[in-house]
Amino acid sequence: MKISVVTISFNQAEFLERTIQSVITQKGADFEYIMVDPGSTDGSRELIERYRDSFAAVILDRDKGPRDGLNKGFARATGDIFFYLNSDDTVEPGAFARALEEFQRDPGLDMVCGHCWLVDRHDRRLRRAWSDPWQPASQAYATSIQIQPSTYFRAELFRRIGGFNEDHQFRLGWDGELFVDMCMAGAKVKIINAFMSNFRLHDAGLTGGGYNEQQYRTWHDLQFQKIMGREKAPRDRYLWYWWFVRRQLRNPRAFLERVLYGPMYKRYKPPRKAEA
Repeated sequence: MKISVVTISFNQAEFLERTIQSVITQKGADFEYIMVDPGSTDGSRELIERYRDSFAAVILDRDKGPRDGLNKGFARATGDIFFYLNSDDTVEPGAFARALEEFQRDPGLDMVCGHCWLVDRHDRRLRRAWSDPWQPASQAYATSIQIQPSTYFRAELFRRIGGFNEDHQFRLGWDGELFVDMCMAGAKVKIINAFMSNFRLHDAGLTGGGYNEQQYRTWHDLQFQKIMGREKAPRDRYLWYWWFVRRQLRNPRAFLERVLYGPMYKRYKPPRKAEA
């Protein structure tokens, strides 16, 4: 059994070498590594060339965004298990072997989700973050997450749902939408108690601070409609509180660490514009 790893990179030279090193130093697992860069100008291309022998394929074509780039990468993949790693995140030692162990133990398993460390741009650990069990309503109300750089899925399932949805080009949410599509297609998901990756938060990242608030709400509304089969109603504002409280009670460690060490999303708020 082999893992196909895809990294999409665009002007992330500050972090890219750490990402590459975390992949190519994995032990105890058969894997191939595919790099996608649609046009970096910050030295990333030179870095990729330096590691060229470590990649099964390097795709340097222009693309229509992350979803398109990831689909192009996985189109070249030959593994049984798919995994993708953004160019500012890293995987923990032994993560690939642990993921394969779970799939080999249960042939009916479609997705494996672990937990992660949140780190800053200098690799300092900020706090932990946990993957939640996938439940449709909890996912619809945005009170459940699966940690993307700690999630692995079968190639057959990815191909069956048609890969990443390219019908819209939000600069966020391609991971959450993929997981929703997989789970709604009947995927069997297992959450394992292992911290398998380092999710980097920094001011230039989408999670840390770079996404548009209105786009974020629009994307969540679309996911709600997909999962629940209807548009949001006034009562949903109150139901959100129920699911939010339920999540905190289910995993008080996550709630405590968020209170003590800060949020995961919008951690770095852009400065307010000076009034004219």
